[in-house]
Amino acid sequence: VAVLAVATLALPGAPKAAGTPAGPQAQPESAVKTITPAALAKQLVDAPWKLRVLDLRDAKACGKKTVPQAECVPRSTLKDQNLDAAAPTRTLVLVGADTAKATRAARLYRGRIQVLQGGFAGWSAYALTPPKAPATSASADTWKAYRFQAAVHAAMTGRKTAPAVKAPKGFVPKRRKKRKGGCS
Repeated sequence: VAVLAVATLALPGAPKAAGTPAGPQAQPESAVKTITPAALAKQLVDAPWKLRVLDLRDAKACGKKTVPQAECVPRSTLKDQNLDAAAPTRTLVLVGADTAKATRAARLYRGRIQVLQGGFAGWSAYALTPPKAPATSASADTWKAYRFQAAVHAAMTGRKTAPAVKAPKGFVPKRRKKRKGGCS
């Protein structure tokens, strides 16, 4: 039995069937979805470990400013990232010029692939430009979105957010009574 086992190991592998693809299969272009800058910012805050962000712009532009946690991978070197061998546990987000059609190298990734809507210019408009405060009569959801965008802007630029909204006409704040005691 041992001799038979050794002889079996010495046999060449099974021949490949004709027409079998030589390399890994790329996902179709339809599998690549877009993500808005607001949704990307939310995911970067909530679960950054679930993302792999690749900035496909040239190294000089990427070195100046980029999306937080992004890896600067010029588009020409994307094929060297071995995305076909990477575990598909994180969402791959592509940022940069001309990513509307993800290259074949990016589509070799077996997990979710998303392209940032508007590229880095979209991210810059969302996170690096001060947001405009909504009208006082805006809905609670609009105010929540504004506060989140203002916080992202402050975190990205180190600058305070837009000034507070002015009170409506006729609004008079209540005066507090002075309290006695305490430290002075």
